[in-house]
Amino acid sequence: MRALAQLVEPRRRVVGATVRLTNRLTRTLQNSFPHVLHWFQEKDTALFCDVLRRWPTRQAAPLARRATREPCCRAPHVRYAEVIAQRIQASTSAIPLTTDDGVIAPKALLV
Repeated sequence: MRALAQLVEPRRRVVGATVRLTNRLTRTLQNSFPHVLHWFQEKDTALFCDVLRRWPTRQAAPLARRATREPCCRAPHVRYAEVIAQRIQASTSAIPLTTDDGVIAPKALLV
C-alpha cells in the first residue's frame, strides 16, 4: 500500500498541474483568440499546442498557405477531410475579437 501511495500522489500532482495549465491557457485564449477553442475539442494535445505554437493569434493563421496549415490540422487521430477543411475554413473566416496590439501581443506571448 505504501508503494502504491508513492506512485499515486505524484501522478495526482501531474494531473492537477495539467488541468491548471490547460484552464489558464483556455482563459487566456478566451480573451484573445477564442475561435481556436471551438476548433479543437481537447486542449491538452500535441496538435493543439502545435497549432498555437505556429499561429498564436487569429491574424497569423490566415496568412499561412493552405498547404502549410493542412498537415498541422491532420493529427494522427484526425483523418476526416471534412474536419480538416472545416478547421482551415474557420481559421480563414474568423472575425477577430480585437485588433488592439496592446491586448493581442501580451496574450500571444503568454500562450
